[in-house]
Parts: sequence; C-alpha cells; structure tokens
Amino acid sequence: MRAREKAQQELQEAVDRDDEEAQKRAVKDFETIQAGLTLAPQRVGPESPAEDEPHSSVRTGKRKAVFDEEEAERIAKQDRAKARKTINQETSKDKMPSFWTPSQTPGTNPLETAVWQQRNNKVTPVCPASTNDAQHPISLKTLQQVKFSKEEPDASATTAPNPTEPKSICPSCMRTLGNASRPMMADACGHVMCRNCVTKFIQPRKTATADAPDQGCFVCDRLLVASPAGGKASGAVAEFPGLTELRSDGTGFSARGSNKVEKNSVAFQC
Repeated sequence: MRAREKAQQELQEAVDRDDEEAQKRAVKDFETIQAGLTLAPQRVGPESPAEDEPHSSVRTGKRKAVFDEEEAERIAKQDRAKARKTINQETSKDKMPSFWTPSQTPGTNPLETAVWQQRNNKVTPVCPASTNDAQHPISLKTLQQVKFSKEEPDASATTAPNPTEPKSICPSCMRTLGNASRPMMADACGHVMCRNCVTKFIQPRKTATADAPDQGCFVCDRLLVASPAGGKASGAVAEFPGLTELRSDGTGFSARGSNKVEKNSVAFQC
C-alpha cells in the first residue's frame, strides 16, 4: 500500500509540474504577443460590426464589463492545454538538429513517460486477431456472434462417445467445416455453412431477378441483407451480399492464412 501511495503521489507531482510548465509557457506566449514579437491571431466572433447595425439599435452609453469567473477559468484551461500540446510536439520531434542541447534532449524520467502515456494512450479495445501492422478497434456494436452447428452423437453406436468437443458441421450437407470447405457466416443471424451449400441454395444478387423471392438463411430463414458500407465491394462480399467468409490459420492448404514466419540471419560468405 505504501509503495502504491508513493507512486500515485509521485505521479500527481509529475502532473502538477507538467501543468505548471504549461502555464509558464502560456504566460510566455502572452507576453511575447503583447510585446509585438508575434502576430496575435484575429478572433472572428459572431458579433457584426457597428457599421452594419441599424441606427435605432446603437447605444450611446458604455456597457459595463461583467467578469465571469467560470469563463475565465475555461479560457485559462484552454491556454494551458494549447501550451501543453505545443510542448509535447516540440519534445517529440523525430529529427533533433541540436540533440546535445539540454532543452531538446528527450527526457528519461519514468514519471514523465508515465504521464505522457496516461494522457496519450487510447483506451479503445483492439481486436486480438489483428496484426501489429493493421490493428483495428472493436466494440460491442460491431461484434457478431458466430453460431456453429455441432455434430450430434449417434445413439445407435455401440462404441463409447468421443469425449472431445463435437465437431462443427454444415447444417445443410452435414460435412465437417474446415479451411477446405471455406465456411461462410450470415451477417444477420450468425449461422455458418459451407461455401458449396451457399452456392447451391443462396442465389447471388448479380443474377437475381425482380420476380425471385428474397434469399434467407438456410437455418432460420432470416433475410440476408448486405451491410450498408460505403464504397465498392470486392471478392466474396460482392458475390454473396450479407455473407462473410470465415478464414482461419492452421491445416488445410499451405497457401492459406495471412501469418508468415520469417527468419533473418547472416548469409555465409567466403
């Protein structure tokens, strides 16, 4: 407990130092603008100029200045956030021409690294099956439950049942699903069947006619509707709208699967 409290206290002190540095940077930028060394950004407000207002609405007296504490606090927070962002951009440059300068040397303090990770790390969950080069986030709305049809045990069999988990089969042809059968899942309900049965029982949209009935799932008869995604579909998505081809790495064809094993070593030279 003491170690955790000490770590939290040190982290809070690092956050306070970071905020103080951002505040000093904001004050420095304000003084630079007031000295005329930097052009101040022109604020364009919703108010129209006085020349455009009708003469009947022009006030002859002066309006009293109203000090709003909440508005001042909000502006101060925005200035500190802007200064902190500028500091982070300067310290995280890829190329440092004067890396020997103490002000431009990246810090090695673990507390500063923890503060930076706490503020910049994203808490969005990532798909565990995605590769390091092409990671994509996931959410409960985008997840789809996959429903496999399991092989039922034979009641007339004289041998003892297999204690292992029953195999997943196609609900139409009763064949075991694998990489060779190229199973496809219905996006609307999640049922899985082999590609051969999909080709036989589900008519592709490109050859369908106006008189043909809408195609549905072979198991639950739910209509297969293409996902409303923008752009032009390609591959199995264009051939079978509303269906998703399932792929897995493992046995089957040697060319299937996107994962590669690479070995880098020094070549033998004479």
